[in-house]
Amino acid sequence: MQNAALKFMGIDADYRAVLVKDDADLFQKIKEFRSNDVIGFNVTVPFKEKVMRLLDSVDPSSKIIGAVNTVRNEKGILSGSNTDTLGFIDSLKSDGCFDAKGKTCVILGAGGASRALIFGLNYEKAKKISVYDIDAEKASDLISEISKYFKNVEQLADREALKKEIGKADLLVNATPVGMFPKTDLCPVDESFPIRKGLFVYDLVYNPPETKLVKLARAKGAKAVTGLGMLVRQGAASLEIWTGRKVPVDIMMAAAKKALGC
Repeated sequence: MQNAALKFMGIDADYRAVLVKDDADLFQKIKEFRSNDVIGFNVTVPFKEKVMRLLDSVDPSSKIIGAVNTVRNEKGILSGSNTDTLGFIDSLKSDGCFDAKGKTCVILGAGGASRALIFGLNYEKAKKISVYDIDAEKASDLISEISKYFKNVEQLADREALKKEIGKADLLVNATPVGMFPKTDLCPVDESFPIRKGLFVYDLVYNPPETKLVKLARAKGAKAVTGLGMLVRQGAASLEIWTGRKVPVDIMMAAAKKALGC
């Protein structure tokens, strides 16, 4: 989708995947990017948090989120930001027609993506945000850090508490990789969960085009979408940071859909 946009915009650049093996390799890659003809790059799991200490500056919102997914290179000076928040909120509004103001939200997962979602939902003035992760310590650490900035975030201790909260929530977000290709038969919740009409389900997983969670939610009468919209919109925001130009989101969406076969 990035290369489709670059071609449409007439920019002589190439977007490609670069494998990073471990922390030491991350350090080396960042060093190489400073000196090479690289205008910017994205950072994916599991390096969104670790890359921050290797950058020259990080914008204020990314410091609160505690994760960076977009880095701009200006003559060897690296600045970090996080476009996941913008991509998610734009997708909520555009793909789901969902306004988070005053709403009760539940997030599955306590990783870097969850941090961005919490920031975005608070920016949109959500009433309450509850977080559940199978790794309770990980969720506890997230709550401890994010509560310095937001007081409406709580941890759900177990799956029973999760079920109870989903039963009265307006928004359920899956910010885990559960259900992602190739393990498409997995789902972060099951039939016993109180998914219902009136609940909006957002699955950050975008491959396959219709996840098991989305299928389950729709079968129970809930509105549900995958994270394709967030993927495209956060990518577009990154490209705008690197180029300083307006980006053709529709071209990127078409390219992403074609790649996913949807």
